Amino acid sequence: MPNRSRSRLLLAASLLSCSSCANLDPAGPEATAPWLKACRPVSRSEQSAAERSGIRTVSAVGGPQFLAVDADESASDAPVPAQEPPAIAKDPKNSTTDGKTENAPAPEELIENGGISLAKLEEIALANNPTLRQAGLLVRQSEGNWLQVGLYPNPVVGYQAEEINDDGTAGKQGVFASQTIVTADKLELNRAAASWDIEQARWQADAQRWAVVNSVRVQFYAVLAAQRTVEVAEDLEKIVQQGVETAVELRKAGQVPETDVLQANLERNAVQIILRTARRRESGARRELAALLGLPELLSAPLAGTLDNAMPELDYELEWQKLAANSPALQFAQAQVEQARAQLRREEVQPIPDVLVQANALNDFATDTPVYGLQLGIALPVHNKNQGNIAAAHAALHQAAENIQRLELTLRQQLAQAIQQYEVAQTQAELYRDEILPTAQEALDLTTQGYRAGEVGFLRVLTVRRTYVENQINYIATLQDLKSAAVDIEGLLISGGLNLPAQVLGQFGSGRGGAGGAGGGGGGTRPLTATPKTE
Repeated sequence: MPNRSRSRLLLAASLLSCSSCANLDPAGPEATAPWLKACRPVSRSEQSAAERSGIRTVSAVGGPQFLAVDADESASDAPVPAQEPPAIAKDPKNSTTDGKTENAPAPEELIENGGISLAKLEEIALANNPTLRQAGLLVRQSEGNWLQVGLYPNPVVGYQAEEINDDGTAGKQGVFASQTIVTADKLELNRAAASWDIEQARWQADAQRWAVVNSVRVQFYAVLAAQRTVEVAEDLEKIVQQGVETAVELRKAGQVPETDVLQANLERNAVQIILRTARRRESGARRELAALLGLPELLSAPLAGTLDNAMPELDYELEWQKLAANSPALQFAQAQVEQARAQLRREEVQPIPDVLVQANALNDFATDTPVYGLQLGIALPVHNKNQGNIAAAHAALHQAAENIQRLELTLRQQLAQAIQQYEVAQTQAELYRDEILPTAQEALDLTTQGYRAGEVGFLRVLTVRRTYVENQINYIATLQDLKSAAVDIEGLLISGGLNLPAQVLGQFGSGRGGAGGAGGGGGGTRPLTATPKTE
């Protein structure tokens, strides 16, 4: 082929592919052409910071703001960190999405003032827990899908030959180039819908952080309760040992029968069983806590904390207002509604046909002259007007809207149950602390003195001691229940620190999976494909 014809063809193909990209943004190719600028979705907080700094933001149709960044910023730099749970102030933000952790405190650094603090445990859990990295990778996955669904379709180039061997000549041979010109802002609408999937992933990451912190707190109080039970059992063992010694002295003096000594030894054996069981439970609770922290084991140092500090009275409506304002589950559901609305707009413009442009440059070897051709084509929306997908998108939008009301009722029900558990445990703890335990202590002292004076039988002493032990252990269990209920309420009813991110929000009947396209789950919205949808 002559060089002149080849040059003309390549120039035409280049102009065709470049001019087709002007449709991406009304502002011109500089705004969205992939080789000039890349855009990434930003959170509301980052958008405000960008505006204060004078950085240009671009509004997507029906979606969040986008921040213009330089073209040399790779796609892997695009993710925006998930918003922090409001009540988790000490979050080091040191977990990464590549499977590594940084700045996690060493086990020996957990000890402060002779004990392990809850704040240190939360810090190491946020650094080590793998579910947080999984949640971060889901955000990355959604951002990758957002990038893909907005990419312009590739041009097609190829070889073309006509009239070969016509009159013994080579006929017409050359090259062609074709490009689909996407109309009606379909690619922008693709990204608008996918941007809300990113928002869902961010709220899911927030929920996962709450789940990790709440699980650590609940298990911290479980270890603390087991530790307290061991202390009570050790004190009881001393009391029972004194009882055995008293019974032996009284037996030697002939004041009590041998059966009292035998009974005292049996009681000491029973207390030793309680003590050993308490130690085993503390050991098991520590192992569970270590698993949440991502550690092979937890140091044997005692935990620094208390179970019986004063707990405030709760108001249901006030707690509901806090939950409604901060719940990641509700924010996630709202993002599902916005995604369904954006998907509906995308389906409504689908019938608008795209334009197929094809140009060719051939050389007529019979006359050795260049021949050019141009074709324009559109698909006529005669039969398929996307009416089925539009109807499905309408239904998905209404379903997502109804899901918010369902979720609010679910959260109200769960909050009512949590507050009921809190108030019951609070009432029982106050009764134990103010009346039952002082009475049990007084009864134990009086019966012990009466037994030494020969005024009280040993069976009565055993009954009083057992009552004292039961009340002490029940008091500790009640305090643990009270703390767990408080964590549940303060932690927005989120649990499951080692569950998959989809399972954390799944406890409210919502959530998104760890695989699939850019959509998925969004209140029944049709998932976006990972390739540009242009037909």
